[in-house]
Amino acid sequence: MTFDFSKIKPKKRGDLPVDPVDPVELFQKLKVYDPGINDLWLAQGDALREWHKNRAKPDVGIVLNTGAGKTQCH
Repeated sequence: MTFDFSKIKPKKRGDLPVDPVDPVELFQKLKVYDPGINDLWLAQGDALREWHKNRAKPDVGIVLNTGAGKTQCH
């Protein structure tokens, strides 16, 4: 099966919010029901803050070491 991606256009820079929400502030405002999750780990917060500074750049990715809190299992 082939896909025609020619009709999909990336958002123009002017379409992005002028003052996007800080991801750490967004996390702090979430209502989390899991008692095991009460705050961001240091590496998670650092990664989100760095991503937030670079969010307007294309192709930004986040890399966290093993055990840095990418997934939470109970």
